[in-house]
Amino acid sequence: MEKIQVKKIIGAMSTVIIGNDIYFHESYGNRICRYSLENQELSYIAHSDFMPGYRLGYMGTARCGDRIYFFPYYAKKICIYNTQNDSLTYRDCKYQYITKAINCGGIIYYWANEQDWIAYFDTNKETAGEIKLPDGMRTNAGCGGGMEVNGRLYIPAKEKGTVFCVDISTLSSQLLVIADEEMMFETIDFDGENFWLSGTEKKIIKWNVANNEKTSYVFDDLEDRKMDMSWDSYFFMSRIFDGYIYFSPLKAKQLIRIHIQSGKVKPVLDMGENEITMLLEVWNDVLYFSCKNIGDGMALMDCLLDKNGRVVREKILFGEQDYNYVMQEHNGKSLGNFIRQIKGGCNEERYFQ
Repeated sequence: MEKIQVKKIIGAMSTVIIGNDIYFHESYGNRICRYSLENQELSYIAHSDFMPGYRLGYMGTARCGDRIYFFPYYAKKICIYNTQNDSLTYRDCKYQYITKAINCGGIIYYWANEQDWIAYFDTNKETAGEIKLPDGMRTNAGCGGGMEVNGRLYIPAKEKGTVFCVDISTLSSQLLVIADEEMMFETIDFDGENFWLSGTEKKIIKWNVANNEKTSYVFDDLEDRKMDMSWDSYFFMSRIFDGYIYFSPLKAKQLIRIHIQSGKVKPVLDMGENEITMLLEVWNDVLYFSCKNIGDGMALMDCLLDKNGRVVREKILFGEQDYNYVMQEHNGKSLGNFIRQIKGGCNEERYFQ
């Protein structure tokens, strides 16, 4: 079918920051993009050889020096972009469905959901390896949940009340158990003293590893979606930003934030029934948030939030896109959603009232 050029939000599943520039691989397509925080301009700087327009090519992203590494979701190889000369190289990868990648001193660790391994790639030696997790244990990283703290990776496990701890100096792993906790975790973050975890219940856990102490923030009034959801977790991502920790919605219908010291909770943005988080990232002195359509995965809205949790700008990653009707219809339920949108069913102004 014919493609037409339209302007819309360009989807991004992960980003890296270099100075005042944001780099990412678009979700459905093969363009590598750069957004200037200083000039507020979006540009397309390279094209990967991934077939554009049909599936999510890359999700896990990490920077090492002048190179940005995009790890394959449906793509077949690691795509490496050199920011100095705008060149692209590729490296074979035996893994797919990568949701998260983290650079730790030149060694990039990456993983996928519901797997019993953590893979790594040494960018200096150009060698790859794998860390096996304890028998029978698997990652719970559909949204890429996981982080590095003091030489250890912490990743939610596919087991209630547990988190993997991987020591990257010894390449060993262990399963950490949070006492008397039945929630399966999906997101994890660290404020310098405590971990913050969310998952399959209407609550958020603050957990001190050293003391094995936890505090529970229960949200009995958290609104569920009326439609049936394919996911059990209430939040998709969490990010710490200027004394608060923000949780972006999956099964929940609001972007919320919690004051780290006081524990006070405040809603920030309400989502429509058909919208879930695409990305939540700290971009220097602002917080970037975008959401996508539940039915077809296409980006619907994005904005920047200031340190007070207020929207200061909309339509950030907004630009020309090859609109492929074959791809749109292929991504389940999308034709009905598209019809509703062109009839005026998608009103962006409601987010910012």
